[in-house]
Amino acid sequence: MAKSFQLCLTDSFTRSLACAAITPGLRSILLFDSSLEVLQLAAQITADMLKVIVGYSVKTVYLNSFESEENL
Repeated sequence: MAKSFQLCLTDSFTRSLACAAITPGLRSILLFDSSLEVLQLAAQITADMLKVIVGYSVKTVYLNSFESEENL
């Protein structure tokens, strides 16, 4: 997944995900113009960060753009 995309805490993308993970009031992250590969990587990294912060596993859920409220 995103083999050409390297992450470290000095890049702004990873820092932004870390800030989002440690901000309790933030309930969503919006990414523009991202490939599926980068979106999946962001979801995995955020879930891993949240696991460290909250102390238990976080379930990643993928929604399509046409999901209804009943499917949530």
